[in-house]
Amino acid sequence: MMKFFNVCFVLLMLANLSGCDDSDRTLSLNMKSKVLTGVETTNLSVAEDFGRWTDGSPTAFKFTKGLPEHFKLVLTVGGAFGPNQDKTFTAEVGSQSQNFIPSNTVVVPNIVELEFDHVSTDVLTINSPSPTSPKELGMSADTRKLGISIIKLEILPI
Repeated sequence: MMKFFNVCFVLLMLANLSGCDDSDRTLSLNMKSKVLTGVETTNLSVAEDFGRWTDGSPTAFKFTKGLPEHFKLVLTVGGAFGPNQDKTFTAEVGSQSQNFIPSNTVVVPNIVELEFDHVSTDVLTINSPSPTSPKELGMSADTRKLGISIIKLEILPI
């Protein structure tokens, strides 16, 4: 009986040390990748050579292992599309929201850093101000409602 108890205790301790608390976990999503692991998304377009476009609004990222209680969101973005340029985007985590305005350059990626505290959700959303399709602007037959191009998304526990 004592041996069984010791094995259960060791397994419980290992579970606590190996990731039940993900506060030390860094998550990085390379948007050029065809498959994004550890996250379910909505309103995010397919992978392209540069990354992915938001496609509609809001764009949601639901993390399968949740989000750390305190973290820095680091977005590497390539710029906003059409009428979204020079407009305010919003990142939301639970009841917290933070605004950012990406620069218009697509040649040099923008780095956006936002901090979130006391998080108790597994969803991050990005709201685009004016999702618009290239077709609506007479540019092509592309009907996706583009907002911002995302190259990389990182969650850094703090």
